[in-house]
Amino acid sequence: MPSLASPLWTPCGFDHLTRNPRGWLVPTDEYWRLWLQRPELALVEESCAAEQALHASLMDAPTRAVAPHELDAFEDDDARANHRLFLGFRDAVMSAGSLEAAYAGFFKAGSVQIPPLFLDLVVQALVCNLLDGVDGLDGAWQWRAAEMLFRRQRVRVQDGRVLSGDSDVLDMLNETGGLGAVGRLLMQSGAAIPEVNIEVLSDDNAARYLQSRAGNGRFNFVLDLTHEIQRELSHGLTLTMNRSQSGLKALALVLQKWVRHFHGVAVQVQPEARVDDEAWRWHVGLDVES
Repeated sequence: MPSLASPLWTPCGFDHLTRNPRGWLVPTDEYWRLWLQRPELALVEESCAAEQALHASLMDAPTRAVAPHELDAFEDDDARANHRLFLGFRDAVMSAGSLEAAYAGFFKAGSVQIPPLFLDLVVQALVCNLLDGVDGLDGAWQWRAAEMLFRRQRVRVQDGRVLSGDSDVLDMLNETGGLGAVGRLLMQSGAAIPEVNIEVLSDDNAARYLQSRAGNGRFNFVLDLTHEIQRELSHGLTLTMNRSQSGLKALALVLQKWVRHFHGVAVQVQPEARVDDEAWRWHVGLDVES
């Protein structure tokens, strides 16, 4: 079965996965080799002989069994812990048979033992599977909305608009002014740096957003979650309209595809800017507590 290919978010390893008959993602050896090259597992100058030997062996046969004594021989505690976490994750996925089956299993045991980074990378690959082949204007909105499933967001209200930006990108720009290490030094010295404006995804820049996703993995477009627009009319009347393109509408479409992919059930998710119901008792939100 051929590997999949997508120009978006290649660091998650989607192009090193195959689909089983159900359409779920199955890792190849290259997928696991990609994990071994991540900063958390890659060899460094200080890597001991035992770590070098195991790493070389796994690069040659990524799914081979690893005996406890091979990890016990590591001199660095962090390297040993990182490899144990990776091997536990790898074995869980192999046992489950697919990323989807493993992901669902991680939440059935109560407390999730898989590191958040691993879950984010899995969801990133799952999203690529859901949106594979989705492009154009609607595709740009859905791809950006899908980032909310695996990238921490920071939401703010500005000029009546609800805007969601990538938390890491916003922090980086705040610390460096978009100029990298040089910008950080300039800001620490008190030098004035021009304000950096982040693009808000729109119909006009949708193509540029899709292009920015190819290969560099940056998440530097803000998503407008404003679903309703209100305009004051004469005689105290207010006109309320739903936006034809909104981040909430795109997110609803992504969630519909998520449910159908996992459960085979077609659902309709309706964006609501607010709940006007005095009898309302509970809801599910996309916050940390939920």
